[in-house]
Amino acid sequence: NTMPDLDCLNPTVYLDANGQYTLSESEVFAGGTDNCGTVNFDQLAPANLDCSDIGGVVMVRVEANDDNGNGNSCVANVTVLDNINPIAVCNNTTVTFNGESDIQLLASDLLNQTTSSDNCGAYSITTADPIITCDQLGTDVNITIEIADNSGNLGTCNSTITVEGLPYNWSNDGGIGCIDNSVSFTTNGDVFTLTSNNCSAPFPYSEDQIAFVSQELCGDGEIIALVKDVQGNGYGGLMIRETEAPNARKVALSTNRINKLLKEVRVLDGYPAWPQQVFSLDKFWIKINRTGSIFKAYASVDGTNWIPYIFQNMQMDACVRVGLFTYSQVPNTSVTSIFEFVSIGSGIPLSGLPSDFAKSENLKSQKNIQVFPNPTTNVLNIDLSSFIDQEVNIHLYNNLGQLVINQNIDRLNDNIKQLDVSTLSSGSYHLQLKIDDQIFSEKVLITKD
Repeated sequence: NTMPDLDCLNPTVYLDANGQYTLSESEVFAGGTDNCGTVNFDQLAPANLDCSDIGGVVMVRVEANDDNGNGNSCVANVTVLDNINPIAVCNNTTVTFNGESDIQLLASDLLNQTTSSDNCGAYSITTADPIITCDQLGTDVNITIEIADNSGNLGTCNSTITVEGLPYNWSNDGGIGCIDNSVSFTTNGDVFTLTSNNCSAPFPYSEDQIAFVSQELCGDGEIIALVKDVQGNGYGGLMIRETEAPNARKVALSTNRINKLLKEVRVLDGYPAWPQQVFSLDKFWIKINRTGSIFKAYASVDGTNWIPYIFQNMQMDACVRVGLFTYSQVPNTSVTSIFEFVSIGSGIPLSGLPSDFAKSENLKSQKNIQVFPNPTTNVLNIDLSSFIDQEVNIHLYNNLGQLVINQNIDRLNDNIKQLDVSTLSSGSYHLQLKIDDQIFSEKVLITKD
C-alpha cells in the first residue's frame, strides 16, 4: 500500500489562434518511482487552458498510481502566455478640404473594428490620431494603424487616404441662390473647375444664381485668373462680393470664351445688377481690383496688358468674398468653366505664403527688379543689377504655398540671376526676394506646351 513518488514539470505554454491550449501528459508529468517499479499516469486537471489563465500560474493537479492501485498526485505550475499577434484590418477613406489648413482624423475610424480581431478578444489602438495637411492635396496618403492586445502583441494595417478638395482658404458652400453645383481643384496645373446646374439669374437680376468658390479678402487687393474654357451657354469669371447672400453687393466680370464679356455691378443689397454685354474677342484673362471703395475690373489677351471695363465707387465691408463663378444664360442647363493661373493680392498665390511675408509693408513689387520672360517655360531671368555685393534670398512658391525653389546668395556678383524652372508644372507661382530689410515680390507664370 505504498504510494508512488511523482515528479511534475512546470512548463510555459502558448495559446493558439483561438485562445485555447490543451495540456498533454508529457508536458506536466516527468514520471515517478514506486517500490514495485511501475508508475501509471492517470489524469490531470485542468487540462484545457484559455485567455483567462494569462498573467498567472495555473496549478495543474497530476495524478498517477502503481500496479496495485496505490495513487498519488503532484502539482505542475503552468505559465500561460499569448504570442499571437492581433489581426488589424484598415478602412480606406477620402478627405475633402474646403478651406481648412489641416484635418485631423480618428485612428479608430481608419480601423475596421468589425473585422479586426485578437485570439483573446481584447485589443487597443496605439496609433495617434493622424493629421492630414492641405499640402497633401491631390495625393494618396498611407497611414499605418497599429493595435496591441493585452499581452503586448502588435498588429498593423495600412489605410489609404485620398486627399482631395480645395486649396487652403478656398471654400465652396454649394453655390449662391442654387445648390446643384460642383467645384474641383486639380493640383497638376492648379486648375479650378466649376459646374453650375440649373443656375440662371432671373430678371431683374436682384439676386444671383451661381456656382461660386471663394475666400475671404480683408482690405485692398485683387484677384486674377485665366478663364481657360466655358462649356455650355453661359459665363465664367471673377467676382468680389460683400457676402454670400444672393442679393449682396458685388462687382463681377466674366466671359463666354467666344466673343463677349459680361459686366455686373450691384451697388446696394437687393438692387438689380443690370448685366451688360460687351464684345471682347480673345480677352480671357480677367482681373478685379479693390482699393478702398474703388473697384476696377479689367480683361486681357495675355495677362500682362490690361483693358479696363468697370470702374465703380461703392461701399463694402472691409472683409469680402473674392473668387470664381459660373452660371448659365439658359434656365435648366449646365455650364462648366475652367480657370487657371488664379492669384490674389499683389500677385500672391491664394494660399500658403508665410504670415510674416503676407504682413510685410514691402508687399508690392518694386520697379528696380525685372523678371523675364514672364510667362516662361524653362528659364526665369531676374535682373538684380541694383543689388551687386548684397546678400539675396530667392524663394519661389507654387499656388499651394509650397516652397519649390530656395536659393541663398551670400554676395551677389551677377547682374542676371537665372532660375531653372524646367521641371515645374504649368501654373501661377510667386517669386519672393529678400534683400537686406527689403522684400520684393512678383507673380510668375510657367506655361508648358
